[in-house]
Amino acid sequence: MPLLFAVEEHVLLAREMVEHRHASDVGCFRDLVDRHLVEAALHEQARGNVGNCLACRQALAGSSIQNSILHGLRTYIYPVHVWGSSTLGTFSMTSSTIKPAPIEARNQAVLVSGASFAGLASAYWLNRLGYRVTVVEVAKGLRRGGTPVDIEGETIDILARMGLADAVRAKALPPRRFEFKNEAGMTLGTVGDDQPGNERYEIHRDDLLDILFGGVASDVELLFGRSIDRLEEGADAVSATFNDGERRDFALVFGCDGNRSNTRKLLFGDGEQFTYFMGGYFFLKVVAQTGLLSANVSEVFSPPGRMAMLNGYDDRTDIGFGFRTEGEIDYDYRDRAQQRRLIHERFDKLGWKVPAMLAATSGDDDFYFDRINQIRMPSWSRGRATLVGDAGYCVSPLAGFGGSMAIIGAGRLAAALEQHSADHAAAFRHYEDGLRSFVEEVQERAASEGMSMMCPADELELAERDQKFAAGDIGF
Repeated sequence: MPLLFAVEEHVLLAREMVEHRHASDVGCFRDLVDRHLVEAALHEQARGNVGNCLACRQALAGSSIQNSILHGLRTYIYPVHVWGSSTLGTFSMTSSTIKPAPIEARNQAVLVSGASFAGLASAYWLNRLGYRVTVVEVAKGLRRGGTPVDIEGETIDILARMGLADAVRAKALPPRRFEFKNEAGMTLGTVGDDQPGNERYEIHRDDLLDILFGGVASDVELLFGRSIDRLEEGADAVSATFNDGERRDFALVFGCDGNRSNTRKLLFGDGEQFTYFMGGYFFLKVVAQTGLLSANVSEVFSPPGRMAMLNGYDDRTDIGFGFRTEGEIDYDYRDRAQQRRLIHERFDKLGWKVPAMLAATSGDDDFYFDRINQIRMPSWSRGRATLVGDAGYCVSPLAGFGGSMAIIGAGRLAAALEQHSADHAAAFRHYEDGLRSFVEEVQERAASEGMSMMCPADELELAERDQKFAAGDIGF
């Protein structure tokens, strides 16, 4: 695996160089691939990893370019693992690039709690780094359902380096138009997804979940229907006791179990101390196509303090309701009838398409209802454990970025572990220091601009938003 990883990365780099500099020169591509194969093999040779690997020996044997790059390669293999300049020119790998597995990581057992985006992406990278990965998930299978996920920017780069970007593109939904409506159905503002040069995809949550799961299912241990009851850290390992009484030791533990993370509670105590309430609640139900709007269109109606939202797809419709409150309300999260009443009390007398939306959501209790919140923590790590994604830094549903943030977090964490392979504390610091400012920026925008855009609190905030729409300043 280490050599294959290095070869894969060097071939990708060679292809990128050809596409950007000599797109039509096939001979150039072949020469660059050969050169990069040798660099990968020399990298493994320097680490003592060649052994009986046929690919390594073939790449090294009789190469006409071996000597020309050997000197340059030796100058940057040690003492760090992040490659820099070579005889091919200067280049910079992104923060999510992972090199061959560090010797220190091999055969170390690590535990990932949660099998959604953060957990599966983390498991993928940890396996590539050479750890023996166990994923524990309290549900009896993958947690399905939910709204589609937006993929763009660094997330696309990370998925490409995981070899999954093409699978995501194949499942990508058509571009979507987002329209803000008034009660009469007039469009106040429109956001399109046709910005030139902006590679962006929307994909159904279940499709992305299946793609990530397919990337790890045969390489890691998956324990469904299990959860962690207790974590006890020793000098060299963390002892995890599962809900069935089994106890195992792990070198590192990764909490990837979402907004209401059990791992966070076990590590840091009462999770409520890290919950930032954003002043509202959200209801979501996915139903069969309703005829309320066309496919590939989203519509939002936002009277003061409330929001009604429709997302149209070819085979389904998302129906969402949100409302603002000054403080948290007292309700039983297990009482679905009570939660329905909370929605009807606030939306029964509204116009637009709201009566038809309420009718379409009646019946079964298969819906989502929760407060709109973020997770804000002074530190994401404690000892040999750290948090990834919503468990450590949920940005809220209004940011529309939770899935991407989970994948970015997993990629950044893996890069930090690769760079500090013998020092988990330094790796965790590197991971947090590099990602925190980005997380906080997204959270702040979601808490301020996101809430005022999607669900204005009062008449004044609504009027200010609509004035921006009239001026063409969507700012979405």
